[in-house]
Amino acid sequence: MKPETFYNAIGLAGISGLLVVGCGGGWAHPVDIQIPGNHGFPHSKKIVFTAKQENNWEIYTVRTDTGDVSRLTQSPLEEEGVAPSSDGSRLAFVSRRDGDYEIYVMNLDGTGQRRLTFTNGVDEKPVWLNDDSKILFESARDGNWEIYMMNSDGSDQVNLTRTSVDEADPILSPDGRRIAFKSLREGDWKLYVMDIDGSNVIRLANSGYKEGDYDDPAWSPDGNEIAFVSGHEGRPEIYKISVPSEQAALGRENSIRRLTPNFSTGEGPVWSPDGEQILFASKGDGQRKVYVMRPDGSEVRSLGPVPIETGSPQWAPDSQWVAYIARHGDIPFIQLVNVADGSHGEIVMDGTEMAEIHWIPTGWMLTQKR
Repeated sequence: MKPETFYNAIGLAGISGLLVVGCGGGWAHPVDIQIPGNHGFPHSKKIVFTAKQENNWEIYTVRTDTGDVSRLTQSPLEEEGVAPSSDGSRLAFVSRRDGDYEIYVMNLDGTGQRRLTFTNGVDEKPVWLNDDSKILFESARDGNWEIYMMNSDGSDQVNLTRTSVDEADPILSPDGRRIAFKSLREGDWKLYVMDIDGSNVIRLANSGYKEGDYDDPAWSPDGNEIAFVSGHEGRPEIYKISVPSEQAALGRENSIRRLTPNFSTGEGPVWSPDGEQILFASKGDGQRKVYVMRPDGSEVRSLGPVPIETGSPQWAPDSQWVAYIARHGDIPFIQLVNVADGSHGEIVMDGTEMAEIHWIPTGWMLTQKR
């Protein structure tokens, strides 16, 4: 559906309202919420996002039912790399407010902002452990990229990889016991897993990564597989590989499967929390759109009425709703889509740029409007 078609349909399809709401925290423009009136909609749920206002990137939250926006950071330099804690009460993020990129934490309402890393090298990509007691991150403090872990108060910062080459993109397994990452330790980019203390490193696959490709590994919810993007056949496509539990399981070529052979590209795979589907983006018809497929690559279908602008699509905790950043002309917005029935709504962020979004993990419920 074209953007203008969707806007014209607002008054014709039983839409419950177009809300222009007051925005807390100094939002500079109105926020419009377009809510389907005959479908369920994720009420009392927050999304955290980064947006550019007055030439500066800051962190905000928005409620999906009212559009109430809160600005959480106010600094002269950019804030990015937001990661909600597992219980949804805190946010880790990356800021350049003190000169270079360091990791900070704050409460969900923006209070209690605290700097955790103090190095001359870049620290970024924070990942909370399941119990929120520790944070994984990657750091260039040693002259190359390494994967570190620290307590959530910034104490006991430990290098887990300890090599002379780049290690990047730490992703925690669902059970919190292992870390997937990519490394140049064997000469080119390959995917590995290791135990949470950095031991028992196992090589999974040659990812075929090239600068500019997408390569994001993503664990399945049961922890048995990892989806990733490889460009080794000339274009980035999505693959998945079984995760061995022992070193002896290495080298099984039949454990790798390409999931997007009929697409021109495949980017940013994200498993649904229930493990039944995988979201991804593709430029199959010239526009970068959101698709969903089964974990075996079957039942591929387009999702969402408009192309995705930037980043990866994100699942809500209910495995029913998806959010991603889109754009109508010069106006970016958060597109919300119900995967089951295709109903959708928009949270329009007028007059700004957006870079990333994440659902806050807890405190949500789904209200049916019939």
